[in-house]
Amino acid sequence: MNDSKTKTGHSRKKLDLTGQRYGQLTVLRPAENIGNRTAWVCRCDCGRETIVKTAHLRNGHVKSCGCLADEINSAKNGGIQ
Repeated sequence: MNDSKTKTGHSRKKLDLTGQRYGQLTVLRPAENIGNRTAWVCRCDCGRETIVKTAHLRNGHVKSCGCLADEINSAKNGGIQ
């Protein structure tokens, strides 16, 4: 087996995402793993911090701390929360 891949095809090479932006999130530092997945402490443009898995950052699944979804839902409901 290739040393750079696990049985599931995930890379063993540790990525450093510090300083990178994904949507409204800026990666601050590594966080404690979630299960066996690497996670990151990120600061949202709204000022809140959140912890996100690497894959969710890189595939676009998570773009904010949740404030973006709140804004979208509020707009859909005519501004009523």
